[in-house]
Amino acid sequence: MINKKKILIVSSGEKLVPVLKELLPVNEYIVNLSTTIHDAKKKLRNESFYFSIVQCPIKDEFGVKSSQEIANTFDIGVLLLVKNDIFDQVTYRLKEDPILVLSMPTNRQVLYQGICLMNTLMFQKQKMENEIRKLRKKIQDQQKINQAKLLLIEQYHYSEEKAHHYIEKVAMDHSITKVEVAMSLIEKVKKNE
Repeated sequence: MINKKKILIVSSGEKLVPVLKELLPVNEYIVNLSTTIHDAKKKLRNESFYFSIVQCPIKDEFGVKSSQEIANTFDIGVLLLVKNDIFDQVTYRLKEDPILVLSMPTNRQVLYQGICLMNTLMFQKQKMENEIRKLRKKIQDQQKINQAKLLLIEQYHYSEEKAHHYIEKVAMDHSITKVEVAMSLIEKVKKNE
């Protein structure tokens, strides 16, 4: 079963919403609609969304500044739809934000390409975040192992090589990870202090 991606559409336009819902198939996406920025922010505080589509202007404000706020505060990508006459200004203003700007009016194909691009960007972002999480865990594990080696060196006068081999041997003998051995050693030394 495919995990459905929750998309937040922020739009006062009655014509665009049915088109967007059609371009976001129900077997892949759960579409949530807000007609005001206030309502959108409330939803963002309570739920997680894959990305957001914002069509300017919105009932309670224009929406460009709020799109920046949404992208940066809630850490999601935003596909921003603005009128053609301000497209260049808005694009320049948002060049350092995780916001993809499309000019309106546009055709379905360009809109679909924008959605596909936003989907790809969010997928790549998630992939990078997962990789960063793995690397952080690996670094933390190595720090624990190094801390345990240092304890063996200080407490039992092991050489670095002997401490390394000791941790490896205990891990192999007990079918546990080197990190588990390291944490056990650290706890044992703390109890003895």
